[in-house]
Amino acid sequence: MKIAILIPVIRGFSGGILTYLNAIIPRIQLYTEVTKLSIVVPQIFAKDFCHLEVDIHTVSPFDYLFGFRGMGKFVSSNSFDIALSLTARKINNITCPIVTMAQNVEPFHKPSYPTPFFYKLRLTLLKKEYTIACQQASFIIAVSNYMKTVLRQSIEIPDGKVEVIYNGYDANDHRKPKKPNHPIPELFFFSSGSFSWYRGFEDIVQATAVIKSKHGKAPIIAISGQNSYGVYAYKKKLDKLIKSMDVVENILWLGQLDQNEMTWCYQNSIAFIQTSRVESFSNTQVEAMGISKLCISSDYPLMKEIFKNNAIFYSAGDYRTLAQAMIFASGNSSKKDSTKKKKMNDRALKYSWDVTADKTLKLLRSAILSNNGNTSVT
Repeated sequence: MKIAILIPVIRGFSGGILTYLNAIIPRIQLYTEVTKLSIVVPQIFAKDFCHLEVDIHTVSPFDYLFGFRGMGKFVSSNSFDIALSLTARKINNITCPIVTMAQNVEPFHKPSYPTPFFYKLRLTLLKKEYTIACQQASFIIAVSNYMKTVLRQSIEIPDGKVEVIYNGYDANDHRKPKKPNHPIPELFFFSSGSFSWYRGFEDIVQATAVIKSKHGKAPIIAISGQNSYGVYAYKKKLDKLIKSMDVVENILWLGQLDQNEMTWCYQNSIAFIQTSRVESFSNTQVEAMGISKLCISSDYPLMKEIFKNNAIFYSAGDYRTLAQAMIFASGNSSKKDSTKKKKMNDRALKYSWDVTADKTLKLLRSAILSNNGNTSVT
């Protein structure tokens, strides 16, 4: 089986794509039926994948202007059996079947959070792109049941075309914690995510202000992440809110952290806080559970699907309830019994990269067989 992994991005990609490839590629390469595995990516992003032991083919940075026909031409001219696209975009000039991953649920939501006009316009265009890509694909990988439900409700997709394949977790990735090069105090809360309008970090800022006004002091909140393209205004809005709430000394921006630094923050924080209004899957949730860290999360449907009952939930936007949860966590972070820790760890281990790789390969095989008129899958 000759597999082409396509990364049809325009201005950048999420850290989740790298996490996925770091985990999936070495596992797929173990299957003897896989005779060739290549990544196809715009040339300006190739350096981000050089550490992977896999063939990398680059296309023009402007390939998107032509519907990624350079990607399609490379795949077709090299007789690949199947293409796996990690971003839902239509690929022109491709002759083999294509399996598309649906990893962005935001375009299908009417935002319940403030967004600028051009951001809303971008979401509208992304929704159209998603629809076309999903209609082109032989099969679609939804990274959660929630993502599948939203797709089925938003796009006319035949039964059986969408397969839920969760991202995974590997405890071995978290065995070398390293403290970030920041003045992080002994007691702190931790949160993480790219800066975007759906992230909900303002809940943390306002909750911290509530705690400070009631108790005269408030904990430090260490937040890792970086600006997403085109949403720099969100970070500026947060900085302005932090100043107005007089909690400048309580919010510590860590920037982008590597896996070992993330692990240290999970392990040493009072609790991990997840405030997102929109997610299709959250690697950070699973990682925090795997480390048996107390978690506080918004009650967004995907969060409950992933966490089950292994988190303290609050209604997104209700910062006063979040403040109460943070106060509770401050007095209970060291009191988790061994049974609850094991329950959290067991929940995280249900998201296995080995299972992700196996299910993905089965789906790719199914797409090839279906394209050849044979629908059986072994």
